[in-house]
Amino acid sequence: MRKHLGFALLALSFAPWAVYAALPFSNLARGDAALVASGAFVAGQIAFGGSVLLLGDRVWERFKALRARCPYR
Repeated sequence: MRKHLGFALLALSFAPWAVYAALPFSNLARGDAALVASGAFVAGQIAFGGSVLLLGDRVWERFKALRARCPYR
């Protein structure tokens, strides 16, 4: 159960990108759109952190290894 919830939170952490893509097409004022984008960013970061906590050290080490191989650091 813990592993499934961790992967669900990991998938949910990518949802803010859909919000960012939909914002230009919404009827929100700039201030409201900024508030929605900020809230989506914070929610995505919390979901990612929760997923790493639930999935454990093995997943965190894989993320760190992927980041170490990235040439744009």
